[in-house]
Amino acid sequence: MIDDYAAAVQYRMSRPDVDPDRVSLVGVCMGAAFAVALAAREKRLRAVVSIAGGYNIGETFQSAFGVEDFAGYLTQVNALVQQQ
Repeated sequence: MIDDYAAAVQYRMSRPDVDPDRVSLVGVCMGAAFAVALAAREKRLRAVVSIAGGYNIGETFQSAFGVEDFAGYLTQVNALVQQQ
């Protein structure tokens, strides 16, 4: 999902009718968490707005998958992000 946001931002920034120094991002609900995550990676964004975001859902995932399995999942996600 974050890769979709990143592709959209890159597309907007590449358009000749868009000032790439003024591109911002808005996310609502779970999209708010995605927007914040992308803003941490995409330093060219001018601003990010998050509305009613679902940020701290780690406890829910830990309850569903178990602490060790969830930690393993996060390790895999972080490794994939570092490859980009």
